[in-house]
Amino acid sequence: LQIPNSRIYTAWDANQQLVAYAIEGKGADFDSYIHEWGGNLQPLFQLLNYIQEKQQRKIHWIIPGHSQNLVRKLEEQEIYTHQGFLGMIKILNPTTLFSKILRYVRGNKGITDFQLVQMGNTFQMGFGDKVYEIKSEHDLTSLLLGPVLAEDIKGIDEETQKKLQEFLPLQMWVWGWDSI
Repeated sequence: LQIPNSRIYTAWDANQQLVAYAIEGKGADFDSYIHEWGGNLQPLFQLLNYIQEKQQRKIHWIIPGHSQNLVRKLEEQEIYTHQGFLGMIKILNPTTLFSKILRYVRGNKGITDFQLVQMGNTFQMGFGDKVYEIKSEHDLTSLLLGPVLAEDIKGIDEETQKKLQEFLPLQMWVWGWDSI
């Protein structure tokens, strides 16, 4: 990693297997902020405690708002969190992205009637004959990746909201897209 002012922390088990990692800092940005991380919770907590002890200062952990179980566990341990998202996303090729999402939803979630298509400058998303128009790429991106949840959108019936909640917001790590 060649980004200035970045610090990489790792935790390993007795078999020399990586069990957790955390990356703090990014150039002049994100000093004292863990912005990339992964692993099981217990090793992550141990790693964060190690980082705070080593640096003798409060470390902030950027956590997506939908990770409520993780946020709750961090608050129980009095670890400071910043609920939000890191990054800016632009959909460059809707057709390719939508085909990957459809394959994931149909194959991994078993939801075969899901539809997601671009129609000119708008998008249509839904199940079977219940299809809703999404008027902008910004609104679609916010729904697909967060922070907007299906229940936040007026006019979508409760059944459709529940189905969308099964896979939205998308977990980008499913495809290895969590470090763009």
